[in-house]
Amino acid sequence: MVEIVIAVFLVSTLHVLSFVVVASLFGVGIKEISFGTGMKLFSYKKIIVRLFQFGGYVSFMDTRAVNLSQIDVNKALNMQPVLTQLAIVLSGVVAVLTFSVVALGENALSSFIIGFDQILSGALSPFTEAQLLISNAEDLANEYSLIYVTAIVGTKLSALNLFPFSIFNGGQALIILSKKAFNNSVLDEKLSQFFLWPGFLIGILWCSAFGYYFYGFI
Repeated sequence: MVEIVIAVFLVSTLHVLSFVVVASLFGVGIKEISFGTGMKLFSYKKIIVRLFQFGGYVSFMDTRAVNLSQIDVNKALNMQPVLTQLAIVLSGVVAVLTFSVVALGENALSSFIIGFDQILSGALSPFTEAQLLISNAEDLANEYSLIYVTAIVGTKLSALNLFPFSIFNGGQALIILSKKAFNNSVLDEKLSQFFLWPGFLIGILWCSAFGYYFYGFI
């Protein structure tokens, strides 16, 4: 299981760094770069390292969140063309999947597609189906190299990040498209709130599954 933890750390780091690189290429301003989640361990300028090295995020300049000078307005993410915004929010998934394809070849695509069903079925059955999936993942980690395990983890986390819920990249992309299509700030806010909770629920259910799995081995 140590290999999986390392793999999650590597994939999450690549995911976050991809946001930074692509946003910088498009000239979008960055307010904060967070590696991991939970309690802040230390920070340096815009970089924050948190306790749990799973996930992370990049906070961009946004005219809706703070009053910006005319110079900074041009660097705000929400002021960029839609395709630029989509390229930035989906860059992490693209980078991770590219790595997985290089490492696994055509097997990466099948692992990625199956990942959607595995994530949902595990969340809906955290004490049965999820237990089997976690056990299989542990067996895989014990059998294969770290690069192979990291690539597999990358396909699963990429699938997770493409779910259409606001805390995931897929949901963020959907909100960007809805803003372009409807141009209604009230509707945008309602959509953001509506698509927020299913993502949190998936996370809570999988945390319960992992807690139950490891509790059974104490």
